[in-house]
Amino acid sequence: SQQFDRAKYDIYSVLGKKDLNLTWGKPTRKEPIDLQTFSLQDVVSIRLLVNDIPVDLEKLPSKGSPVLEFSLKDKNTSIKIPFTEIDLAAKWEQYLRSEWQKNYHR
Repeated sequence: SQQFDRAKYDIYSVLGKKDLNLTWGKPTRKEPIDLQTFSLQDVVSIRLLVNDIPVDLEKLPSKGSPVLEFSLKDKNTSIKIPFTEIDLAAKWEQYLRSEWQKNYHR
C-alpha cells in the first residue's frame, strides 16, 4: 500500500488510489490477485450501494453488503468494489467523489 496515496485492504477487496488511477483486486494471504486498474477520468458516476440499492450518505443503513459502483464512459459498464463496512465504504465514496469532481468532472 506504500505506492498509493490512499489504500484499503479487507477480506473482500483491496483498493488503492494513486494520482488518477484506482487499482483493485481480491486479497489473499500472500498478495492481492486479479488486480485491475482504471482512471477516475473514465468515471461518469460513483455510487454507494448496500444490498445493490443506492443509499443516501446522510442516512446510512446499519447493516448490509456495501459496494462502491463506478460507471465508466468508455466501456458502458460498471465496476463494483465490495467493502466489509458500510461506514468505511461511505468515507471512500465521499473521498473519491470529491477527488473526481474537483479534478475530472467539470
